[in-house]
Amino acid sequence: MKILILATGTTREKHLLALEAEYLSRFPKALQPVVKELSEGKTAAQTAATQLAALNEAGAEAYKIALDERGGLRSSSEWAAALAKQALQGTK
Repeated sequence: MKILILATGTTREKHLLALEAEYLSRFPKALQPVVKELSEGKTAAQTAATQLAALNEAGAEAYKIALDERGGLRSSSEWAAALAKQALQGTK
């Protein structure tokens, strides 16, 4: 299973970069995620188009999870269980 994290905008704050590095270090070596930063458009529509294009590049068969700051919260153990279930089921 490959994990691709699409992030809109660029993080330059050192403490946030340190948190990101700590989070990514928790993944097993075989599941090391790739982080791809997407540029923000001048308008919300341009940003959404960039995000959609990046999701489409992942492929139609890819299992996609979209996160939004307005969405619900999951604990680390809930995320681990959801990802483990998906890994066992595959993408088909």
